Amino acid sequence: MEGKCDILVQTRKGEKKISDVFYVPNLKHNLFSVGQLNQKGYVLTFSFDTCTIEDKHGFSIAKVKVTPNKMYPVKMICSLNGCLKTSIENHSRLWHCRFGHLSSKTLSYMSQKNIVDGLPHIEVQDKICEACVAGKQSRAPFSVGKS
Repeated sequence: MEGKCDILVQTRKGEKKISDVFYVPNLKHNLFSVGQLNQKGYVLTFSFDTCTIEDKHGFSIAKVKVTPNKMYPVKMICSLNGCLKTSIENHSRLWHCRFGHLSSKTLSYMSQKNIVDGLPHIEVQDKICEACVAGKQSRAPFSVGKS
């Protein structure tokens, strides 16, 4: 996953925007998460061979037939401006992960000095990386005693 974006779903009454959809470059197909759509207030109804998606106001967004490979294809248009904006904002985090959770100060230094070919401009981030926090946690030793 490289970021979040807004997508436009083609409906009979025009386009309907769904916000904060995960953007995964190079994925062969676009995928909907039923759970995430439910969290956003959408209602999905599955019948024998059809899936209907409605927004929280009851507006029908999509009604699609199942394909032979048991998929429900929905025509979508990704709002590229949102995807690109979000992915650019996440460059620091992406490179932080690619370099094994290297500090943002070191990544910024490497970027400024052109130490690594292809490394984009990276600014020092003050956001907390959950993986780094979890990796730095320690546990108390087990007590020596009778079992």
